[in-house]
Amino acid sequence: MSAADLAKERFELLLVLEGTNETSNMTFQARTSYLPNEILWGHRFEQMQIYRKDRNKFEINFSAFHSTYEVDTTSQSARELDQMEKPRENKLQEVESILRAGLDNGYSASLTSPSNTVDESLTLPSISRANSNTMRRIQTFT
Repeated sequence: MSAADLAKERFELLLVLEGTNETSNMTFQARTSYLPNEILWGHRFEQMQIYRKDRNKFEINFSAFHSTYEVDTTSQSARELDQMEKPRENKLQEVESILRAGLDNGYSASLTSPSNTVDESLTLPSISRANSNTMRRIQTFT
C-alpha cells in the first residue's frame, strides 16, 4: 500500500494499550482509533516506555500516545519498489545467460558488478576467445 493508496482507503485502525498498575494490581486501558486521513505516512510513534533511573523502574508516558516523528520513507509501496527493481534484475540475468552461452562456445569472460551507487547502468562484460588450454570460468556476483 502506497501513500496515495492509503488516502483512498476506507477503514479505521483501532489501538488498545492495556497494562496493570503494580501498586494496586488494577488493569487499565488506553484506547484510540485512526482514520486514513489521520495516519501520517513516513512517521513513527514516539517511544512511550521510559526507564526512570531515579525510581529504578519503567514508566509509560501517556502524553506521548499520539506523538510521532518523521522518518525517511519512500512514497511507493513495497510492491511498487519491487517492480521498479525487476528490470535491472532481468538485465543482469540476460547478461549472465549471454556469458554462459559464450563460455559454451569456447570464450572466456569476466563480469564486474556495479557498486551500490545511484548509477543504475550495468558494467558490460569483457569477452575474448579462449585458448584450448585456458580454463573457462565465470565470476558470479550477487
